[in-house]
Amino acid sequence: MSTAEIERTETNANGDTVIYYKNGATSEVWDDGTRIVTTPTGEQWTISPDNSWALTTTSGGIRRTENHDANGLTTTVVEDLPDGSTTTTNPDGTIRQETRDGSVFTTWPDGRTSVTYPGDDHIYWIKDGRVTQTDGDGENAKDVTPGADGVTRTEGGSTVTRDDKGEVTVTGPDGGDVVYNPDGTITQTGVDGTQTIFRPDGSYVARLPDGTTTEKNANGDYTTTNPDGSTDSLTYDGVSTHTDADGTRTTIYPDGTMTILQPDGTQTTQYPNGTVTEVQPDGTSYTTTPDGTIVEDDPDGTEVITSPGGRVEIISKDGTDSVQLPDGTTVEIQPDDTVVTTTMSGAVIVRKADGEYTAFLPDGTIVEKIGSDGTALVTSRDGTTEVVVPDDSSTDDGINFTPGDGPTDTGTPPGEPDGIQFTPDDGPTDDGTPPGEPDGTTPDDGTDDTTPDGGSGSSDGGDTVILG
Repeated sequence: MSTAEIERTETNANGDTVIYYKNGATSEVWDDGTRIVTTPTGEQWTISPDNSWALTTTSGGIRRTENHDANGLTTTVVEDLPDGSTTTTNPDGTIRQETRDGSVFTTWPDGRTSVTYPGDDHIYWIKDGRVTQTDGDGENAKDVTPGADGVTRTEGGSTVTRDDKGEVTVTGPDGGDVVYNPDGTITQTGVDGTQTIFRPDGSYVARLPDGTTTEKNANGDYTTTNPDGSTDSLTYDGVSTHTDADGTRTTIYPDGTMTILQPDGTQTTQYPNGTVTEVQPDGTSYTTTPDGTIVEDDPDGTEVITSPGGRVEIISKDGTDSVQLPDGTTVEIQPDDTVVTTTMSGAVIVRKADGEYTAFLPDGTIVEKIGSDGTALVTSRDGTTEVVVPDDSSTDDGINFTPGDGPTDTGTPPGEPDGIQFTPDDGPTDDGTPPGEPDGTTPDDGTDDTTPDGGSGSSDGGDTVILG
């Protein structure tokens, strides 16, 4: 678990202290010991000195507060709704709604409904089609169920009516009313025209004069449709969604994750740690991490990782992993573990999984490892080849000739020991010695005491070359 870094601390004239954190959170401590913590996602925790606490979330125009006692048990749930009303739900199932015009409407676990209106200090109780009037403290009950004429005018100025289907309407002095239907549906209409319909399963729909409509289903999820065609929804578990009139949908989750879905199908997800992922309609996705790394995933299975320093890694569907370094060097690891390295100078080195390798140098030279001891075949640009092996000689030319005791195998006078085997003969000389003299050569292509003329496969049997 990490600890958020404090940005600053302030204390006001009342003695309240507020701590501001760099991640957007705040912690406020009142002088009476009450502590209010607001998270970066907007959740607000209120902890009282007696250890009771409340959690408040605000989303989609709905402010929801869960109150708990010191033992953690829920006492009430208070919801402030877009229609201006406040709904309070108690653990026993009692639901109290206060409208913005001041009317109070309450449903009770025993099936009763109570209504109070501004300007009338009585309470009207409705159950099973009958209406009872009491004082504000619940005393002096009086049956005001309409008689044969279907209308009762109460002393508080309200009017009670009942039709032949058993539907009862209580109209307050100011004109607002509540209609009780025998099936348990209750419709409340405020003075301003706001209408709320409550159903027995706990769901309801509220319609405002400006066209705003808020619905709550039996699961506790809310959906508000605004006059401009946009909608706001809030699920019971805290997921909120705003949908613009053009179809753009923004969803915020309790942990702070936010997704934005565009009409063309592009979806952007922003995570609490700062990572952002964009998925385009064709399936291509781009993920940007807080350090600036960008990861591209293509529909064909290719993944491209671009680091802030310029390093680019491409992982193909077949498993090939290619890394491009900032200096221009490229390293490619193929599925069979062959590694191909291209340096910034243009050299290409191909190394097999068994350690064998071939290097193509910029000047056209090709170096190929042909022995487990490091022996290499070097082919120059003009086609000349040379076998090079590791040895301890000072010249380290990788070629050993035998027999011979000369320090070098080139540049020595004819007949001198130069590391090349000579065979006597008496034929015509080809190196300027008198005929019949052992000149160390046989008729061939010329002076072979300076350069090998074919090695052990030559006609004269000389120039034996043994590769070390």
